[in-house]
Order: sequence, then C-alpha cells, then structure tokens
Amino acid sequence: MREPADTIVIPVWANGPDGSGNGGWSAGLLAPFVPEAGRAGGVAVNLRVPPPIGRELEVASDETGTGRLLVDDDHGHVLVAHAEPAVVSLEAPGAVRAIGVDVARAASAGFPFRDVHPFPRCVSCGTRRDPSEPSLHLHCGPVAGVTVRDEAGEPTAVFADVWTPSADLADPDHATLASVAACWSALDCPSAAPMADPHAENPSVLARIAVRLERRARIGEPHVLAAWQVAVEGRKQRSRSVLLDASGVVLGAADALWIEVRPR
Repeated sequence: MREPADTIVIPVWANGPDGSGNGGWSAGLLAPFVPEAGRAGGVAVNLRVPPPIGRELEVASDETGTGRLLVDDDHGHVLVAHAEPAVVSLEAPGAVRAIGVDVARAASAGFPFRDVHPFPRCVSCGTRRDPSEPSLHLHCGPVAGVTVRDEAGEPTAVFADVWTPSADLADPDHATLASVAACWSALDCPSAAPMADPHAENPSVLARIAVRLERRARIGEPHVLAAWQVAVEGRKQRSRSVLLDASGVVLGAADALWIEVRPR
C-alpha cells in the first residue's frame, strides 16, 4: 500500500502569471521539505512547469535530502519542481548594504514594468493587483549612483525597493514574521528587475532560484530588497538579490536563473 504523501496548496492569489504560482512563493513552499541539515547553506529549487494554483500538490522526499513537487494529470504524476541543498553566499557589496530605506523607496519610481507589465497581477511585483488580495508590492528601480561588478567585471546597476510585510503575509505560527514563502517571493521578482525589458517580444520566467534565509522579515517593519545582474548567456540571465533589514544587515540572499520564453 502506498504511504500517505505530504501535500501543499499554492493559494490562488499567490500567482505569478495568471493561472500559475509565483515562482518564488511556490519554491518557498517546497523548500522546507528539504531536511533541516541540508538547508543550512541554502536550498535550490528548479521549476519544471508552471506551478498549478488552488489544488493539492504532492510532495515526495527521499533520503538524499531532495524534495519533489508533483501534480496528477491524465498522464500520471508530473514533476512541477525539484528542491535540493545548495550553497548560497550571504555576502553583498558594501554599496548595496548601504542602501537605506529612503533611497530604496525613491528608486522604486524607476520600476521598468510600471506602465507595461507582462504579468500585472503577480503577487510580488504586479501593478494591477486586486486590493483585497495579499500582495508584496515590490517594484524595484535603479538606485541612483550605485553600481556593482557583474561576473565579467563590468559595472551593472543595482535595483531596489522597500518591503514592509503586511499581516496577511505572516507565518500562521509566528504572527510577527513573514512566512518562508513570502520571503522567497520577495527575493524572486526583484531579481528580474535588472534585466527587465517591458517591450520584449518574449517575457522571461524564473527557472531556478537558490535561497539562503538566515532570518525572516518582520511584519510591519521596512526592509530593503536589492538586486543586480550577474551574467547573460543567450536566453539565460542570472541575477542576485538580497533582503536587508533597515540597518543594512543581510537577512537572506538568492541566486536566480531567468530564461526567455520561446515563442510558440
């Protein structure tokens, strides 16, 4: 007899593109299923198909410390996402750690998807969210006068915004802390902003995100999200994002891989 499986449900409102889960939120729900000993340095989640929302998804874990998110369809189990231990640095350049709340808030005015957004209802960075639904309201724009070096040693802009988690994003068991999924989502969408092209023929979607979350954001307190481009390789774009408290301490960091969707 088959053992009962763990299941999770991605809330309908936790969407990225309409009809599928926000990549960071979905990955953040799966990440805790990697055994605690394997999460110390971070967890990487590879997204295989758009995560279904509003339905039970089965989580399968094994002794190697990995977790798989599965959905049933007419062809049996389909792999939605795969999680595994990873090594994610918490290091951030001094110029990034020095970005204060006021500076980050001002940078938001330059959010590249402000007027034209490929996924305007995204829970993390959407510009046309239903006001009755939870939302992170993260709209990162370039920080004036701040650059860092990308993988090739070239200067690249740093994008930032302020995140003050609302009570509807709290962990059900810790009312003062944002949920793990919310923190992953907060590290997700900002990592797309440095490569954003609102007029691109084909949008890019999150394919992989590796996160190390040392501490979670606190409900009602302002935090800074900052991100920058690391490398571009054809259709693939890599970036890095960090979650900072108001004093510039790095609470979490993410390394993300974005892939341009192929035209059909």
